[in-house]
Amino acid sequence: MKSIQIEKRAQSEVVTTTLLILIGLTATVILSYFVINMINDKLTDKTCFDYLDQIKISPAATYFNVSSKILYFSIERESKEFELTGLRLNYGNDLSRASVVIKEAEKFDWLEYYNKSSSWENTKTGYGVRLPKQGESVTFRLNSSKVPDSNVIQINILEITPIINGQQCSKKMDSLTVRQIN
Repeated sequence: MKSIQIEKRAQSEVVTTTLLILIGLTATVILSYFVINMINDKLTDKTCFDYLDQIKISPAATYFNVSSKILYFSIERESKEFELTGLRLNYGNDLSRASVVIKEAEKFDWLEYYNKSSSWENTKTGYGVRLPKQGESVTFRLNSSKVPDSNVIQINILEITPIINGQQCSKKMDSLTVRQIN
């Protein structure tokens, strides 16, 4: 009778050990899933970090016309190769701000760019938005009175955050105090 009890106890220890191993493996798989996703998110920011000095607002070509409510700004892109798929523009003043995202080939009735034929091209007609390519700059004019859901009257701050390979960077790339003209 005693040998039967010893065998049952030995079997229960084997089952307990097997269950503990399975629980440990399951916990490891679940934890590694979350850690891998967290690392992938950080790598996206690393990509943006690699291009920090590659996109800038040109101070000489950036100003706000107070009477027409039009913001003129020029985005300069340096020579490093990467896929710029869009820009987030944050603009406004100390009291109110607005934010818009512009992507290659999108069409807006409130945004124009200066084309290679030396004329303003409305992004609503034709190709749409043209972002600067490697080593060039593009000048835009944004009619702040036509931007939907924008209550910004005065613009004296402009910030840009790039969208690289379809991923918006978590930090702004450049910011500028905007000159005012009448």
